[in-house]
Amino acid sequence: MNVIGFLNSASDGSAFAQPVDAFRNGLKSNGFIEGQNVSVISRWAEGDYAKLPALATELVESGVDVIATTGGTVAAQAALKATKKLPVLFISGFDPAKAGLLKFGNASGVNVSTTESVPERAKALRTLVPKAGKVAVLLRPKTFVFEREKEQAKKAGLIVVEAKTNKDLRAACEKAKKAGAGALMVCADPYFTSIHKEIVSVVREHELPAAFTWRQYVDEGGLMSLGPDLSQAYFQIGAYAGLILKGIKPDALRVQTPRSDNFEFVVNGGTAKALNIEIPRGFDRRMIVI
Repeated sequence: MNVIGFLNSASDGSAFAQPVDAFRNGLKSNGFIEGQNVSVISRWAEGDYAKLPALATELVESGVDVIATTGGTVAAQAALKATKKLPVLFISGFDPAKAGLLKFGNASGVNVSTTESVPERAKALRTLVPKAGKVAVLLRPKTFVFEREKEQAKKAGLIVVEAKTNKDLRAACEKAKKAGAGALMVCADPYFTSIHKEIVSVVREHELPAAFTWRQYVDEGGLMSLGPDLSQAYFQIGAYAGLILKGIKPDALRVQTPRSDNFEFVVNGGTAKALNIEIPRGFDRRMIVI
């Protein structure tokens, strides 16, 4: 039976249930069904990115045929340090070439461009909340993309606040408000996604209209999200894993990059009403209100 190593930097839980199911469906699209003709060994770093190198090495030593890294650029980098021979698939929020993911020829995947799309997300939030004035962005420090995200935040004129764990969320929101921010953006860090319910709760507690990358936040009561379909990215990784198990080399698989004009733009109508925000109709054709 073929074996896939599944490496994610976040925590296994409800936030990733649908994307992981999409990964399995991607495998199934190429004839591989977990438990029948393929097995999956999963490793989750639970938000502690320092664990990733050891987890990646563990997967390599367990004899997997391919490693699917779905926990951001940092997870892919850990896998590629652990092996230069095994195929590695990635979901990266930062340009994979600039992140060094393509230099060995054994990697491919999806570039969801979450770092590069920060200015577009900020523009949408400012349009939705024109009275916000200053806008802050919540970043997770000491990650690979932290400095790149800070650069994008500076370009977009955003106030940077940081949270390493969920215990830092309230202090970050209070810092944003003290700096005069009338709205908040939350970066697409996988750990943040795994605690998205807590983030939405704290943001609402501080009455901060907030923009996110993934729809999960909006389904839980966040104001808006603008970004690619995360489940579709996981499906693509599953499909690519199936193709590799059939013998196709990673460098023959083009890196997929969802177009920004196809990003999901979702607004929670109930949250907008609670925050006394009037949704401007028709300002973006992608917008749907739930």
